[in-house]
Amino acid sequence: MSGIIGFTALILIFLIVASSSTVLVYEYKEKIARKELEAIGSSIASQMVESVSIAYNLLPGESTLIRIEMPNECSLGHYTVSIGIVNGKVILTLKPITYPRPEVNVPVPLSTNVFTILSSSIYSGSNRNYINITATDSGLQIKLVYMRGS
Repeated sequence: MSGIIGFTALILIFLIVASSSTVLVYEYKEKIARKELEAIGSSIASQMVESVSIAYNLLPGESTLIRIEMPNECSLGHYTVSIGIVNGKVILTLKPITYPRPEVNVPVPLSTNVFTILSSSIYSGSNRNYINITATDSGLQIKLVYMRGS
């Protein structure tokens, strides 16, 4: 009888240790993914600023597509990048597709007074992600575009 109790206690201890180590590993991966997504977001933000400087010569009605360089995956797999306006500021939001966290917000140094930002998203794992900039009579319109196809 005491052998069964000891064996049961050993199994319970093993399960507790295994589950707590799984949680610790996920938290570690989440911290790494947050840092990766912040770095990717900063890179995309600087590519956007560079793209805008190229697009200043566009005439109203003209547009340009500029390819975004970004990694296929972060440590938690594929991720999405969305652009939008939050509290009057242009923000890139990056988050893994298969995990709810982390969600990282990266500011883009573009003025909403000069640029019209269209809420849009792109997805990692594709080499067909672009910044689309269209000149209008009132300024430049910016959105992220994922081009389908091979």
